[in-house]
Amino acid sequence: MTVWRNVTIVFVACTVYLLTVAGAHAEDDFSWSLLGKDTRGVISDLKGESIRVATDTHAATGLDPYWGGAAVAALGLAYLADTTVSSELRTNNTTADSLRDIGSFFGSPYLHLGVASGMYLSGGLAGNTGLKEYGVVLGEALVLADLSGAAIKQVVGRGRPNSTEHKDSMKPFAFERDYDSFPSLHTASSFAMASVVAQRTESVYISSSAYALAGLVGIARISQGAHWLSDVVAGAMLGELSGRIAVRYHASRTGTTSSTVTIMPTALNNGAGMVVMVRF
Repeated sequence: MTVWRNVTIVFVACTVYLLTVAGAHAEDDFSWSLLGKDTRGVISDLKGESIRVATDTHAATGLDPYWGGAAVAALGLAYLADTTVSSELRTNNTTADSLRDIGSFFGSPYLHLGVASGMYLSGGLAGNTGLKEYGVVLGEALVLADLSGAAIKQVVGRGRPNSTEHKDSMKPFAFERDYDSFPSLHTASSFAMASVVAQRTESVYISSSAYALAGLVGIARISQGAHWLSDVVAGAMLGELSGRIAVRYHASRTGTTSSTVTIMPTALNNGAGMVVMVRF
């Protein structure tokens, strides 16, 4: 797992570096005062997004009311299968352990926020407004998913599979470490990121890959005994909603569709690199 962690850290660092160097001709200087202004703007956006969800859920998410019923049904079915799925996935072998570690690491909310921050800072330093705005939207979606998920965890107080054998073990408002299973925060953060990526790209391959990776994170969390199936399903729903809210809120303010950012590997004469394309 240490190897994968090191490879990922190097990859993210190189990505941030390449994105920064690629925009050497910045139009505006990036300063701490600008960072403070943008931070206040993000806080204002989060407030506006919350109000919009409360006053007009359809406009905020783009989902019709019947999706709410479908979500409740899916969550109910997942709950019924909690014990069976948990037992089936918690197997012990080297391959399964590796997949669990990889999925759990790539689902880290801290890693996701780091990527969003890197995109924002890189865009700001390079004068690339599209990339910078992409980082802001992604960051807001992650904050919405993480904060709401963390709050729900403490209210519900559901026991984790590795600490209790019964899926109905609850300690609401207990604020205990092993009683914060519902929903899965790793899954919520992963699906929030996938949702933003899917809405900001026209590539079916990129969208599918983002959701597949998010799904792998959910499976990994169940396999580790950290969550029940219904925790993961609830996390996926929360993440998807958070991504939709952030993207649609920014699109409604500008009156246009959001810019699309695509990051692709490419072959060079003396090695490999990455190409960043921003379409407005």
